[in-house]
Amino acid sequence: MWILFNETLSRQEGYIILDQIIKQSSLKLDDSKFSLDKYPKSYKSTNNTDKGTGVKIPLSYHQKSKKYSYLFKIFNELNIDNLYIENLDKNLINIQIQLLQNYKKLSKKEIFEKLNLSN
Repeated sequence: MWILFNETLSRQEGYIILDQIIKQSSLKLDDSKFSLDKYPKSYKSTNNTDKGTGVKIPLSYHQKSKKYSYLFKIFNELNIDNLYIENLDKNLINIQIQLLQNYKKLSKKEIFEKLNLSN
């Protein structure tokens, strides 16, 4: 799940948002098929910076699965049996560009309000 913001968030704000989404979610993942890659992974870094580990971007290649990550438009229409992308083509790339161009970026205030958090 990706949330795009129209402003910079601190590591701590990102962690609080992610933690609250997980707590409020009823999402159940089959551990044999999926893993949850959290970003940021922790509230504070071990070297006291606001930087975290790298995060995969859409259309990045996953070395272990040999598949590509990608954005999809409607979660409810997701077909788990046809989820994996092994090859990129122009159509998929154009769809990804269109999704990113049309995506409404959120402000910190909006997401904190939607999750009933104080900022």
